[in-house]
Amino acid sequence: MSNEILVKQTIITTLREAMEITHDLVALFPVPFLGTPAIYSDRDLAELLRHTAWIPKEEILLLRGLDKETMRKELGSPVCSLEDLRSAFEESSSFFETSIAPLDLEMSFSNATGRNLSVFAWCLEMLNHFMHHRSQIYLNLLAHDVHPSSALLSRLFAGHLPIMR
Repeated sequence: MSNEILVKQTIITTLREAMEITHDLVALFPVPFLGTPAIYSDRDLAELLRHTAWIPKEEILLLRGLDKETMRKELGSPVCSLEDLRSAFEESSSFFETSIAPLDLEMSFSNATGRNLSVFAWCLEMLNHFMHHRSQIYLNLLAHDVHPSSALLSRLFAGHLPIMR
């Protein structure tokens, strides 16, 4: 197996594991909190969850040069339940996986901000973007006095993700 295929598989595995942990975090929210304003974000909690779920697909659409209005139409419906969130994660990560497969990791392009990036650097930025919002979700849990189990915390922070090893 080539190094490029291995790196792509590691990125995809990391993304899928991060989404699974995020889903488990969100499952801790009492349902009435989903409509409340999010702390540490200018979005409400439901919008934060929706945005986080669609980050991988959104990043690919940005890479393809879609404008924000067209992108909104391409992204799925609002995330209103845990099942919606799981479906959004699955659709978004599958779209990302099939879209990244043919790309050369060393290929360079200009991102939405005009910076030149390799596909590999862009993938790392996408993962960072996802983790940033997952951290906001975690902080919102703490703000609502919901404390994840030590097992979930160890998955969240203790190097569970392969790309962090």
